[in-house]
Order: sequence, then structure tokens, then C-alpha cells
Amino acid sequence: MKAKKSGFFARLLGLDEPAKPVVPSLDPETLVRLYELCAKHVFVDVRFLNRDGVSYQSLIIDVDAQRRTLLIDELYPLDKSTRVVTGEEVEITSVGKGLPVKFTSTIAALELYEGAPAYRLTLPTKVKSDQRREFFRIPVTREMDIRLHIPVEETLVFSTVLNISSTGIGFRIDRNISDQVRSSRVISGVKITLPENVAIYCDLEVRSYDYKKSPDRYTLVGAKFLNFSPAEHKIFDKFLLKLQREMKRSQE
Repeated sequence: MKAKKSGFFARLLGLDEPAKPVVPSLDPETLVRLYELCAKHVFVDVRFLNRDGVSYQSLIIDVDAQRRTLLIDELYPLDKSTRVVTGEEVEITSVGKGLPVKFTSTIAALELYEGAPAYRLTLPTKVKSDQRREFFRIPVTREMDIRLHIPVEETLVFSTVLNISSTGIGFRIDRNISDQVRSSRVISGVKITLPENVAIYCDLEVRSYDYKKSPDRYTLVGAKFLNFSPAEHKIFDKFLLKLQREMKRSQE
């Protein structure tokens, strides 16, 4: 029986080199989805797994495939007394356009991004993206006569409604409101006008936005309805039901 070689000659021959850990390969679809969330500025929910009921919103601001990390923006609303430490596990869920995405990650480092706190997370090898929307979005055309006015710098600005559901709305506004939605996720005092000049009011919680510089400057926004009065929500849902019936009849 031959003795196992060790020491200098073993190292020279590479006989006692420690085995390299097997690193799982990254799922290409995972990278594509994360890059998409980053490019379209889709807000994500961040939930700390070791803190009951603690959840925040953030943005993915960088995806580094080589370092196998991603960087998320400061957490909102984060109390100054709350301490975030490396090694904590978080669950990330996208709540914007398209199919929702969910994955678990670990805070690898605390960083600064444009002078504000940011958090470097380990990149997941795979994400779940097979969930379905809870509410169906109805595409909106000009003939439907749905008008939306958004307060910008204390002025109501007309916005084009793209799609709508019982819980949310997608719209286009012909200006850059990125700074406004980054500083506050909630747009207060929104006016929605339905056919026959029926006006209802609510607030919007921005869930995603995408600023386009060319050919025209505009921002695409996806938002969730907030603070509908029960009476106005009843009017709105009744209107949506009528729209859905008309769409179904046109397809028969």
C-alpha cells in the first residue's frame, strides 16, 4: 500500500489541494428578470425573515453577475432607530408590471449610493416567477373616455390611462416625475374622470415607473389605488364590470 504523498512534492503535484466548492450556475432567466426589474425601476417589497411583520419597499439599482450580487436602494419607510446588519436574510418580492418575482437573499454588505444607504445582496441562482395576477388589467382606449389628472408641483397634469383594474392603474405622463416618485411612493389628490363626467378621487401608491427620454420625454407608471371612499369604489367597480361585459361581448 503506497503512502499518501504530502508536503512540498504533494503541493507541487497538486495532490493535496483542497477541493474547490461547487458554485451553482446562474439561471439565465433569473438574470434577465433581475436586469428588467432594475432597468424599469420596479419597486420591490423587502421582508426581513427574522423580524415578524417587518416589510419595506426599495428599488434594485444594480445587478452584478460577475460578483453574484445585486444592490438595492435605501429601505422605505425605515425608522432611524432600525438597524440593518450583514448576514440577515430577506425575502424580495416584485409588485410591479408583469409576473411577480420572489426570492430569498442575504445582506452581504452595507454601502452608500448617491449619498444614501444601500444594501448589497447575494444574487439568487433562481427566482420564482410563476404566480398570476390577482386582478385582471383592462387595456384602456381613447373611446372609453377615462381621464386621469395627477398633481405635479401643485398643478393637476393630464395623464394618459393605459390600463386599469379594481386595484390599480397604469398611465403615461408627459414629463419626468422620477424624483417625485423616488422621494415619496404615494401620489395624493389624484382625480379620475369616468364617462358622463363622473369624477372620483383617490391616492396612488407607485409600484413601478420607467422614464423614457426619446423620442419624447415621458414616464410610464404602474400604481395601486389608495383611499377610495366606499361610495366611490362602488361606482368605480360598477364601471369596470360594465367595461368587462362590453369587452366580452365584442369578442363573441
